Amino acid sequence: MNNLYYKNIHIIDKIEINKIMSEFNIIEEYNVKKIYPSEINIKIKPTKFIARISRNNQFIVGSNGKLIKREENYESLPYIFGKFNSKKFLKFKKNIDDSKFNFTNFKSISFYPSNRWDILTTNGILIKLPDTNLLKSLNLSYKIIKNDQLKDSKLIDLRITNQVIIQQ
Repeated sequence: MNNLYYKNIHIIDKIEINKIMSEFNIIEEYNVKKIYPSEINIKIKPTKFIARISRNNQFIVGSNGKLIKREENYESLPYIFGKFNSKKFLKFKKNIDDSKFNFTNFKSISFYPSNRWDILTTNGILIKLPDTNLLKSLNLSYKIIKNDQLKDSKLIDLRITNQVIIQQ
């Protein structure tokens, strides 16, 4: 922002500020307000860290879908395996948020080229999800995990339509 100092406030446009702000992946959202005659007020909301990229321990995924260079250790965040795709990951994250699961219940998340996800919970249960009906499948697997008769399950496979495979 140093290049904006000592510039006339009337000459500075939002496109120039947007260009500067987009360089910082840590920013979730921001609001720019010109206060005449000589002040620009910028409110910045930082992104929340939600996952770690497995192939490169140097990056964290923000809730804005952008990769952020890691400076600290975030051991409590789940790993993401597979080719990272921001759009698909955010769609998947929304399904998790809408389900009964909490994202902190996951140790790792694997994405496959077939647009399918596997989840390893912090309890060591592997959930193999189908490529469609994610929300329904997530809620079903949550019910299975919470069922006392199936509490020792180690694998829940929901990939085949109308079929559940449980391995103990």
